[in-house]
Amino acid sequence: MRIQMTQDMTFYCNFLMGSDTTGDGLTKFTAFKTPQYMRDYVYRNYDCNLFAVKFSYADCGVPYPGVIMAYELLGLGHDYGETHEAELDVNGNVAVLISDTGAGCFHAAHGAQPYIRNFGMVATNGACCVTSAYGSDTLATIEHCVFYGADGRNLMEAGPSGGRISVDSECWVINQLTGNTPMANTLFHATDGGVIVKQPAGRITFQGTVAPKFAVATAAATFAGRVDLNGQWAGGARGYRWHRAAGGMLITHGLNPDTYIPGDANGYSADGTGFNA
Repeated sequence: MRIQMTQDMTFYCNFLMGSDTTGDGLTKFTAFKTPQYMRDYVYRNYDCNLFAVKFSYADCGVPYPGVIMAYELLGLGHDYGETHEAELDVNGNVAVLISDTGAGCFHAAHGAQPYIRNFGMVATNGACCVTSAYGSDTLATIEHCVFYGADGRNLMEAGPSGGRISVDSECWVINQLTGNTPMANTLFHATDGGVIVKQPAGRITFQGTVAPKFAVATAAATFAGRVDLNGQWAGGARGYRWHRAAGGMLITHGLNPDTYIPGDANGYSADGTGFNA
């Protein structure tokens, strides 16, 4: 029988000190060990009863594995949220690193709507840092995160079959590689009906010993995907600025994407069509 929530609840995760065997996640001292077990435990055992759920990740000094949110939590009201939030260090800086499992750092699907705050992310097993897919009601909201790279994939991808990503506050893209090696295929990729929106407050700051390089483009929209870019950028990127194919739509609100979107080469369309200003 499910536990019915009577108030907003926080569940704690500590990859160094927590336990998926003896922990119940209800305090910092009885934390779960892994994000996947923590999220699955709440999904199996709780009825949110229209209350909010926060998953709190301790700054424990070691990287966490990623988490798949395959479906929304039962009873989670749409006016509330499923929040994944990492502790900041004493100076207010991002300190918790998520490394992917194989499905990425955060993978939302089939109506899951996570708020993702205060994480560093790196994906090295052929997956994206953040994926939102399988349903127009799937929405991943990104706030105050640092992206370090995705090996042969995209930092953020909306799709296939719908899925939305919203970047709502300043985030950082930090290149830890040297030379001409791309840190990812794209920063933003919307495909197969997926939508990515960089909100006016969603400033992206590029940093690194050398500017981040994207193998495909900084922003790409393919197969009826839509990338809607607003707000400011800081720092520079390398590679094509944008890519569009198969009915994808790039929206830059009247700004020229070859001066507005960061990169060191103008964008290109695979099917001969241009961008949507």
